[in-house]
Amino acid sequence: MNAKAGGLIWIGSRSTNPNAKAVHAAIDNIYGAFISDNYEKGWAGYTEKAAEIDPAGNSTFGKKALREGWDGFMKVADEAPKLKYENVQVRMLSNDIGLAV
Repeated sequence: MNAKAGGLIWIGSRSTNPNAKAVHAAIDNIYGAFISDNYEKGWAGYTEKAAEIDPAGNSTFGKKALREGWDGFMKVADEAPKLKYENVQVRMLSNDIGLAV
């Protein structure tokens, strides 16, 4: 089954869709860097227009705001978080915007 931009299909990491593969590769690079405590490399993968929705449903827009939130969290955390991701699914909202869950 082919996934088309704007479709309702969630795409696993084995998809042949080149846009979805690029999103999965970016996730691997970014979260791999955070997991190995290489935060600067992780942040390098974010664009200035990056956005995240946290588990509570709050949205943060822009790399600067994301970093400020992260830095604030790290100041109050007893230790660095142990990050883990698996079975990431991607929905391509357009040819250059993907939603990863």
